[in-house]
Amino acid sequence: MLKPFGQSELTYHKRVFNYRLSRGRNVVENVFGIIAARFRVLHTAISVHPENAKYIIMAIICVLHNFLRHKSKSYFNRKTVDSENKTTHEIRQDGECRSDTVELSGLEKKQTTDLKEGKQTREEYLHFLNGNGSVAWQEDMLEKGKA
Repeated sequence: MLKPFGQSELTYHKRVFNYRLSRGRNVVENVFGIIAARFRVLHTAISVHPENAKYIIMAIICVLHNFLRHKSKSYFNRKTVDSENKTTHEIRQDGECRSDTVELSGLEKKQTTDLKEGKQTREEYLHFLNGNGSVAWQEDMLEKGKA
């Protein structure tokens, strides 16, 4: 998982990275909130071999979620997820999926030893989001103090 840059080391480019990372995280949280609300198996640790858990997750996300999203009018609607102001590009965290949250319990933090690789990946995203991957409104959000 990518981590934002700390407040003490923020440059303009790092602020862009942190802002875009935050927006991406909002999308992931919305998707997981929708899926977890529908598929309760995701509310706790899955008690199966990790390889089998991988297939359970893939089945839920890739098959069931996409099928239900396209075929069921009650599965997903605009009120389910957070909304974005199309003028200011601000995210309003008002999605109904946020009202059905449950803290995951019983999950152990995994200790990582490969910090160098993680920092290198973060640097690659930093350069991408400030280069070819930049979007016009990210500068507006920085100027408005939203990032």
